[in-house]
Amino acid sequence: MFKKIFEKISGEQAGKKAVVEKPMTWEQLYDAISSDLQRRVEAVRRREIPITSLTREQNLRDTVRMLLIREAKDFEGLFETLDFAQSLQGSDKTYLAKDLKFKINTARRAIEVYPMDPQDIVENLPVLKSITRACGLRDKVVELFRAGNK
Repeated sequence: MFKKIFEKISGEQAGKKAVVEKPMTWEQLYDAISSDLQRRVEAVRRREIPITSLTREQNLRDTVRMLLIREAKDFEGLFETLDFAQSLQGSDKTYLAKDLKFKINTARRAIEVYPMDPQDIVENLPVLKSITRACGLRDKVVELFRAGNK
């Protein structure tokens, strides 16, 4: 999905062409899109307008979702981001925020019941494999666990 997020952003929305591969930063995204889209993306980032107001072209929505997920500092922030994003598109299905939060909370409860070394979390917590990798979600959950968030 994120092999080449923007080969080009075309038509009236564009004005710029870029090849950007993950990992992407906000700055790289802004460099790859027109000033009009930059303003809209920034409004989404501030949660002033819904993410659905962005075009799906060239995976812009998923890229913004990924960057918002990366910004989460704890599970509360991650859950706020998931609620704002409403859903994540996996390779074969759409995952609703409420279902993703349920899976993450299941993993959090498992860690409370069965404490483990944060470095061994992926191998010892099978429920993590049920959390989609879409938009970097599973990696962010593992990162938060390893950072001591519960």
